[in-house]
Amino acid sequence: MPNSPLLSLVFAAPLLVAAPAHAKPAPKAVDLSKSVTDVRIDSPAGEVTITTATGQPYRASIRARESGSNSSDSFLEACQALASIGVQGAALVVKVAPSTSSDLDDCSYDINANIPANADVAIRQYGLQASLNGDFKSVTTRTNAVRLLLQGHATALSMESQAVDADISFAQVNHNETIDISSKALNATLDFGGAQPISYSAEGVASWVDSQLPSTPGAKPSIRLKAMSVRATIR
Repeated sequence: MPNSPLLSLVFAAPLLVAAPAHAKPAPKAVDLSKSVTDVRIDSPAGEVTITTATGQPYRASIRARESGSNSSDSFLEACQALASIGVQGAALVVKVAPSTSSDLDDCSYDINANIPANADVAIRQYGLQASLNGDFKSVTTRTNAVRLLLQGHATALSMESQAVDADISFAQVNHNETIDISSKALNATLDFGGAQPISYSAEGVASWVDSQLPSTPGAKPSIRLKAMSVRATIR
C-alpha cells in the first residue's frame, strides 16, 4: 500500500522540512532540577528534541529558527520575543504567545530539553517534528501534522493529529504500555523487540498492518490505531 497522499502533502510543507536553522537570537534557556516531572510545550511549528540522559545537565531551551523566506534578523528577534520558558512547580513550561501581526504567522522554533526520566510530556503544536530519546512516563501530542521518532520507553503514548508519521522503538517492554494514535492519515512503525504478548487494533477505511507478532486480546502493550488511512508495521 503506498504512503498516504495526505501525509506526503503535509510533510512537504516548509515548516517541517529538516533544513539547517541559522537563527541568530540567543536561545532562551533554563536549568532544571531533578524534581521536574512534567513538561508542557505549546507553540507553533518547529522541532522538539527531548532526552533523559543522566550524564548530562538537565536543561531546556527555545530558539526561533529560520522559516521559509523569513530569515531576517528582525523577524527572528520578533519571533524570539514571543517565546517563554520556565519552571512552574514541578513542570517545565514552554510557550509561545499569540502574535498580533500576520507577519509573524510563520514563526517556528527549535526546542531542546534534557529532563529527568519518567516525566509526563505534553506537546501542543500545529506542525511538529519531534525526537524523543529516553524513558518517559507518558507522551501526549496534539497537532495538525506530526513526525515523531521515539526511542526508549513510554508507558503511555497518545497522539491526535490530521497526519501522523511515527517511528517508535522500545528499548524495554514492561507489559503495562498503552499506545493510542488517532489521525486522518497514519503511517507508523512500532518495534517492541519481538516482545510478546501484545494486542493491537487498526480502524480505517484503508488499513494495512504488517505484524510479526500475534494480537492477544487484553495483552499489553496495547496498541490502538485509528485513521481513514492506516499503514503500520509492528515488530
